[in-house]
Amino acid sequence: MCAIFRDLDEQYEVMMPFFRGGIERGERAYHTIDPARVKDHAERLVAGGIDVSAAIASGQLTINDWSQTFFDRGPFDAMDIIGMFKDLCEEGREIGYPRTRFFCEYEYAKLILNTDQMLEYEATMQMLGHGPFNAIDASICSYRIPEWTGQVLVQALRTHPTVILNGHIHENPFFEPPQTVISALHQRQQMHRCC
Repeated sequence: MCAIFRDLDEQYEVMMPFFRGGIERGERAYHTIDPARVKDHAERLVAGGIDVSAAIASGQLTINDWSQTFFDRGPFDAMDIIGMFKDLCEEGREIGYPRTRFFCEYEYAKLILNTDQMLEYEATMQMLGHGPFNAIDASICSYRIPEWTGQVLVQALRTHPTVILNGHIHENPFFEPPQTVISALHQRQQMHRCC
């Protein structure tokens, strides 16, 4: 699922029930946050009623910055990252959590991916990673409007079957099956290379 927010205040207003609800239900939480905002994120969780210190100490909550989640294993590799998320889901169940709730501030992608690479990564996640584990686990990619062009936001919508917009969950009418997205992307790339 992708979530599109006007600003940080809206992001936390909308997402806090998701964050707090998972902790209260004894689910695992794995948050990937802008490195400049890790402390602010933890403080906002505390303000929202989450005992962050206890949740981190017990292993129920992980707050990573982008480098810890996406770059500790070397250069960004989409298939490796998809495998890592799947492993985290399995690990969560092995250590007793019924579900893992992922939340990722997606602005990290601007540092390493162009629009086509983002589109391919998200579609591949849907095709290979999302299906096997998301019947149980939940994943939300957060996009803040001021950080992105309209083109990128439209591409994000193409790869997520549901979207949080204006504080509500919607079935996404712009969603395309991942195989369709990847096939069209590869065809377009081949046309650019040959012409």
